Amino acid sequence: VRISSNIKAVLHRNARNPVNVDKFSDMLLYGQRTGARTVWEEVRTVQPGSCVLIPATGAPITRWYFSTDNAFDPDVQAELAKLPDDAALRRVGECLDKALDNFSNVETLNVPCGGGVDSSLLGAYLKKRGHKVVYWCINQPDAPRTEREWMDPLSKAMGIPCVYADLAKQDFIENLVETICSTQQPLTGPNAVGGVFARKMALAEGYQHYVSGEFCDTIFGGLSPNGRLWWPIRFIRLLSRLPYRIRMQLIRGLMGDAYWFVDSMQVDTCDDAAKVGFGHLHVAEKLVELEDIARARIGSSDKLQLKSQQLAWLQMRDVASGLNHLFYEKDESLGGTTFYPFVYPEILELGLNLPFKAKVRSGTKKWLWRRFASDYIGHDVAFRKKYGFPTLTSAWLTSAGDLMQHGFVESATGSHAGTIYDSLDNNHSARWTLLNIELWGRLCVWHQDPGEIKERMLRN
Repeated sequence: VRISSNIKAVLHRNARNPVNVDKFSDMLLYGQRTGARTVWEEVRTVQPGSCVLIPATGAPITRWYFSTDNAFDPDVQAELAKLPDDAALRRVGECLDKALDNFSNVETLNVPCGGGVDSSLLGAYLKKRGHKVVYWCINQPDAPRTEREWMDPLSKAMGIPCVYADLAKQDFIENLVETICSTQQPLTGPNAVGGVFARKMALAEGYQHYVSGEFCDTIFGGLSPNGRLWWPIRFIRLLSRLPYRIRMQLIRGLMGDAYWFVDSMQVDTCDDAAKVGFGHLHVAEKLVELEDIARARIGSSDKLQLKSQQLAWLQMRDVASGLNHLFYEKDESLGGTTFYPFVYPEILELGLNLPFKAKVRSGTKKWLWRRFASDYIGHDVAFRKKYGFPTLTSAWLTSAGDLMQHGFVESATGSHAGTIYDSLDNNHSARWTLLNIELWGRLCVWHQDPGEIKERMLRN
């Protein structure tokens, strides 16, 4: 058994490194942050909150110490449910202070920021605590609307300087290829490339410490699944009480053609297939854990709070997997130290046990956190909707699509992956995932020359 915090070190100690093709399906369906398995068959991750026991004989056994039993505290939930808004806001400040105390001795802190409420608040709050703060923003100068237009007014209002990492096509391609070579695994997403580019710039200027707003959405109710608990959606969900056969036919009447044909090939209906995670057992494992949460709340009449906790648990389980990839892509591969205040115990306990009304109110997700932030960054910034900046990623990767034809993915899976890739819309998330895996396979398995790969991708 070889153990290391760096996946490349583990690979170099093994003469044989078979590819885990099943992981490709995981990534296409559930994203990079799924389970302990990696794209390398014999390399697994020990996720935060877990311990892997390796017996003298038999298979390794994973034990979870972060469980549904200790994630949710009924006493804390009861206390928070009774708190008026002003008391709840004070509690947020107290917990945030305790989390930030862990790196209070660092004078200069860099906050990656695109103008969202989490990073904007972190910058303003850290400045209030006496830190020298610098915002770092990934900017695409050639886009129809740039991030600079969004960040300049915020930077001026906060009195915090903002450094822009102007990302062009060549920068994107070079950092994408180099990062895959360095980390020996696919990237979490195209946004990670800009993050790597900005980190390199910051390190070159001597900055070493970074504060991330990652996981704030997870614990304070900002992720999209919480929108499923908005009352109009809950009203539509009343249809789920229809008899099983009627409900299945109704679903088939509403689904698009692609899903309709795939549904006809499944052994079970979508309801039954979902119970085994559509064939992904690590997902089915989470569904069993959701049943544990429901059993612990037997007798409670607050069904909305139950669903909110179940969604929070699903998101938290994915956090552990995601931490591994974030560390590989930034701190370990490039250097520097990233602080994640929203995974410290005090603020984590608060966020997980908040009542639903504090997370979503009047259709606004992350309501309590936004209300807290408004005292430091203003109501307009705290409650404004995220602006979807036009991305040039799909245009930059147009030439790279040629790599899919007769490439690594087709060889590894025995499928016509290139044809599938070409059939997808330019902005379909699976195009990035397929190309990401293709690049990883060519660079890390077939050991093709990175310079030649870059050249092919940079062709107009």
